Amino acid sequence: MQIYRLRQEEKELFDWLDPFNFMDRMAIPNYFTLAACVKDEDGGDVPAGVLVGNVSSNRITVEWMCVAPELRGQGIGDGLLDKLFETAGKKNISEVAVRFIDDSDVRKVEENMVDYFTGQMFWTDEDHPGEWDIFVKQLKDNPYFRDDRSKYPDAVSLDAVKHNDVVKAISVLGEKNDAISLFDMEAYSAAYDPKLSVALFSDDEPCGLLLSIRSNDTCYPVFFYAETERERKAMLLKAAECVQREMPEDGNIRIIAADELAAEIADSIFPDEMIRSEILVAETDDV
Repeated sequence: MQIYRLRQEEKELFDWLDPFNFMDRMAIPNYFTLAACVKDEDGGDVPAGVLVGNVSSNRITVEWMCVAPELRGQGIGDGLLDKLFETAGKKNISEVAVRFIDDSDVRKVEENMVDYFTGQMFWTDEDHPGEWDIFVKQLKDNPYFRDDRSKYPDAVSLDAVKHNDVVKAISVLGEKNDAISLFDMEAYSAAYDPKLSVALFSDDEPCGLLLSIRSNDTCYPVFFYAETERERKAMLLKAAECVQREMPEDGNIRIIAADELAAEIADSIFPDEMIRSEILVAETDDV
């Protein structure tokens, strides 16, 4: 069995093991996919399993893991998990977690997986921020995005901002301790979609920044900083306008809360859209 980090160009070979498109999150820099292959009778590589996860400063979280039905019981899942713990150990990451979405279709595919992970010394973590999934068409009727915009400062799409000013904004605001950030700004600043990202300037100095990444028809907000509530709302309103203009109505916005502040903001705007989930956690030293 061979286990390796999947490259974007190989993704379609494993799509049949990912019916809910978790591998689309590979567009977000802190996400990755591990792939497992076995040899067939002729010595060729056969896709056998995938594991999609994300990395934060102290935790790797598994979002999706699937082994080909005809190959289950051969240690492929164990191999993927072993590789994950090996990687966590090398990076001095203390915890590995797995997230189960409260969705009947996903649960049907994931049956018995909770038992599998609890058998691997994972335990329930009750304290996690959550995730939101909103269709673009829902923005039109959301009262939050129908405010009188004359009350707020003018946020601008990054598509209309000079490159040097964008670099400056990322440099100045990217290190703010109270920013909501899902990835390393210095390493991945070029990954954002300028048409879905916005900034705010005061006297030519950057004071707010919202960066989004697009993967197919999904928009992922990945960095957000504003100095005041008023500025925060101005940028969110402008970002909603950009999303409605640039994405199809049946596209969606996926908000993956990095901390409690992100969860609080998302829940205040979309109070009924949080995806319920269960998190199981294991410490890398225990497994």
